Formats: sequence, structure tokens, C-alpha cells
Amino acid sequence: MSLKRFLDENKLKFDKEEFLNSDPILFPKNFKNPEDIEFIAFVSALFSYGNVNSIQKFLEKIFSRFGENPFLNFKSIQLEKKIFYGLKYRFQTEDDLFYFFHGLKILYEDKNSLEKNFGEKDNPTEIRIIHFQKKFIYILENLTKRKISSGLKFLVGAGEKNSTHKRYNMFLRWMTRKNFPDFGIYKSFEEKKLLYPVDVHIGKFSKAIGLTDRKTINIKYSKEITEKILEFEKDDPLKYDFSICRLGILKLCKMKYVQEICEICSLKKVCKIYSSSIK
Repeated sequence: MSLKRFLDENKLKFDKEEFLNSDPILFPKNFKNPEDIEFIAFVSALFSYGNVNSIQKFLEKIFSRFGENPFLNFKSIQLEKKIFYGLKYRFQTEDDLFYFFHGLKILYEDKNSLEKNFGEKDNPTEIRIIHFQKKFIYILENLTKRKISSGLKFLVGAGEKNSTHKRYNMFLRWMTRKNFPDFGIYKSFEEKKLLYPVDVHIGKFSKAIGLTDRKTINIKYSKEITEKILEFEKDDPLKYDFSICRLGILKLCKMKYVQEICEICSLKKVCKIYSSSIK
């Protein structure tokens, strides 16, 4: 079976509402208003690191602070540290959360969208992400009046050229693609110019089937995967992102040789994990 056929069949299998609960896109899917969707999606994307269950439990607590009209409430309330009392997530403290949302509020000033903060639309996607991160960091440094914490810097991103920008690429996929499971809200990004959000699942799968041979996961890794898929899907390369991730998240592919799984897999002829196991 060709890779394209496998990806198409996998997409048909997993691009369904029933699988949304295994992904952080579940949270913005609860809203219809584009402003709510963007706000919830951005926060969900940036906190999407670590265990899926931990991510979801934390996000539920965060969003409970903003009620049924989250964007309106976020814009109108006076942010105080007590709002985030008792909340922390892995590298982020209560103080980090307060400054993050305060900085986000400043990014939204005079606009009801974050899109314009990504800079010139003619620039490559990774350059626009770096522009956004540097602007956000600048705002946070002015707020804190000191060097920002490592947790806050990790959350927002430091504008590093070699980073995969995984969480931002995922957010931009959600905002830009018009087809399931995404929203198609952003107009200044093109679907064909988006880059793969390289998480552990995409990374291992891509290497196993030969989309890349790179050892270091960085922006070149992401670009190479995207370019390989662009060879047969020139207008919408990220159409397979959600469905590929289900293979790892739902443990349908262990990313190592497991006889009962690998021997019936239609990709075993091109899978490096399989070929190395039978030598």
C-alpha cells in the first residue's frame, strides 16, 4: 500500500467527532463565536505539552475561571492574581499564569483577534511565529519588570530560529484549515504553507516511514516532513496531522515492533521499525 493511500484511509477512519476527546481541540470545539474559539484555542494550544489527561484537567480548571462567554469575560474583567490561586501546570506557577493572561490581554488591545500580531502575511510561517513570540516576550518583560521566568518563557516561546514551534503550528492549523477538525478563521495564512506540528507521535511516525532521516527534531525536521507530504498533497499537507496523531495517542501504533500490531500493518513494507525487527 502506498503512503498516500494509507494516510487517506487513516484519515477517513479518525476524522470523526468521536475522536475529538483525545485532542486539545476539544475545548475550542465547544464554542461558535470566532472570538471565543480563537481565545480558547490559543490557550489550549500553548498548554498542550505533557500527558493528554493532565492537559485536559488543567485546561478545564483554567476555562472555568472565564465562564460561558470566555472571550468577553477575559476582556472585561480586571485580572488579579487571586483568579489563578491554586493553579499551576508543570513548569508554570500561579504568577506565570497571571502574567501570561495579562500579557495576552495586551496583545488583544485595540483588536479582537491575535492574527495581526503574527506580522507580515508574506513572510514564511516560522518567521511569523517568531515575530509573535518576540512581541509577546517584550510585553511580558515590561509587565514583570525583570527577566521573565523559565516557565513563562517556555510557555510563550523564545523566538528561537531552530525550534519546531510545535504548539504554534498546531494552533495555526486549527485557525487556518477549513476542513475537519479545524476552524478556518484566519485568512492571512495559506493552508499549503503551514508546517507540521512535530510532537512525539508525528516525529516517530515520520521517521519510521522515511519522511525524514534527521536525528534532531527542529524546524528543518518539520519542514522536511511537510515538503514530503506536499509532493502528493500540494494544497493541504496538514490534512493528515490529526489522524496520524491518533495512531500514537490511542496506542494503535506503539512506535516499536509489536507482533500482533506490526504483522498486519499495511505500512510494514516501508516501515523502518518493522524492517529492523526482522533482520
